[in-house]
Amino acid sequence: MLARAVGATASGGKQHFTDVPQERWSFESIGALVEARIINPDDYGTAFNPTTPITRAEIATMLVRAGGFEKELGKKASLISTRAEAGLMVLRLIDPAVRPAAWVEKYTYGNNTLQVIRVNFNRPDIVIKPALAGTIKDTAHLGEIAEREGAIAAINGTYFSAYNNNNGDFGEPFNALCIDGEWIHLQFSGTALGITHDKRIIMDPIRPMIEGSTNGRKGEWGAWSLNHTASNIVGTFTPRRGATTGMTDGITFTVVDGKIVSKSGPDVPIPENGYVIFVSNSRVNQWTNSLFPVGGRVDYKVVFWDHKDRPYPNAKEWEGIKHSLGCGPRLVTNGALSVNPVAEGYTDEKQNTLSANRGAVGVTKDNIVMFVTCTSMTPQQFGEAMLDLGSWNAMQMDSGGSSALWYDGKYLTGPGRKVNNGLVVIQKK
Repeated sequence: MLARAVGATASGGKQHFTDVPQERWSFESIGALVEARIINPDDYGTAFNPTTPITRAEIATMLVRAGGFEKELGKKASLISTRAEAGLMVLRLIDPAVRPAAWVEKYTYGNNTLQVIRVNFNRPDIVIKPALAGTIKDTAHLGEIAEREGAIAAINGTYFSAYNNNNGDFGEPFNALCIDGEWIHLQFSGTALGITHDKRIIMDPIRPMIEGSTNGRKGEWGAWSLNHTASNIVGTFTPRRGATTGMTDGITFTVVDGKIVSKSGPDVPIPENGYVIFVSNSRVNQWTNSLFPVGGRVDYKVVFWDHKDRPYPNAKEWEGIKHSLGCGPRLVTNGALSVNPVAEGYTDEKQNTLSANRGAVGVTKDNIVMFVTCTSMTPQQFGEAMLDLGSWNAMQMDSGGSSALWYDGKYLTGPGRKVNNGLVVIQKK
C-alpha cells in the first residue's frame, strides 16, 4: 500500500532479504521501497521477517522517509521512534491546505519533555496574532487572554517587567508589539516575529524606532520608546497606554488630530484621537520647544534598524506588517541553527548559558507554525530541538516562570505567572 501511495516501483528482480523470495506476493513492493530508500536493509540485516506484524516504530520510520522528513531530524536521529508517530506523520504527508487547523504532539527529548502545538497557517480560517492582557501595563494568565480572544491555542509572548522593582514599569513588555497594523509598544527588540497580510511568518533582528516630522519637516525628531515607562527617553504614548502617561519626570506635548495643543508636566491624559510626546528632564534642551511648538503639526512613523544602529535591509517588508511580537533570541534561521543571544543584546546568563523551561515559536517550510515548550534547556539546546522538530525559522519566547502553553481550554504547560501578552490562534467561524 505504501509503495503504491508514493509511486515506488522496483527496477529489477534483486532480492534484498533472504526471507523475501521472488515468489512472495510482497517481493516487488518491498524491493520498490528499498530502492526508494524508504526501507533501509541495514535496519534489518539479511532478514525482513515479513510474516511478523510491523511495529509502530517501523511504520513511523517509513513514513518519515516517504515524506522526506529525515533532514528535519538533524543530529537527534533517536527522535524517529518518539517523534514520528504514524498518525501524526499522515497529517504531515497530506497537502497542507487540507490538514486540520491545529493538533498537539508530545515528545521525550533526552531528559526533556517537549510540548508542541502545530498550527496549519495555510488554512484561510486560521488567524495568528498577538493579544494583550488589557492595557500595555496589565497582566493576566495566558488562558484568560486566550479565552477572551476566542482562541483555540496560545503561547506566552514578549519579555515583560515581571517584578515590582519600583521603576514604574511593572507589567509592561520589553519588546515590540504590533496588532492589526498598529504599533502599540516599542522598547528593546531582540528578534521580532512578523506576520504579513498574505500570512507569511518572518523573523528578523530588528529595532523598530519612531521617526517624527514637525510642520512637514521629515526626520525632525526621533523616539525609541512607545508606551513604555523608562528614564532618560524621548517617547510617545497612545491610548493603548491607558488613561494617562503615568510619568513622573519630564515634559509632555499633547497631540490631537496631528496638532500639538498643549505643553505640560509628565503625567497628562492621553487623548483618544491623538497621542502624547514625552521628553525626560535629562533630554530637555534648547531645541525642545522648537521641535514641538504648541500649534504646530507633527506626525511620526515606525522605522526599522538593526542592532548596530543601521537601517535594516529588509525594512520595506516590515513597513506593511500586519502583526508583530518581539522576543528572542533567534534559534533557527533558514533551516540552520543560529543561536547568538549577545548579538541581539541579551547579556543575562539566563538567556545565554543557563538551563530553564522555555517557549518558542517555529515555522516549517510549508507554513506549519509550531508553539513549543521544553522543561529545562539552554538556548543552544532548545535551538537544536526546534531544528529537529522541523523548524525552518524559530525564535524563543519569554521563559522561566512566564512559560505557558494553552490548547483547547487546557494548559499543556503552566499556567505560570500572569503575563502581559501572548500569541494566540483564532479559528474564524
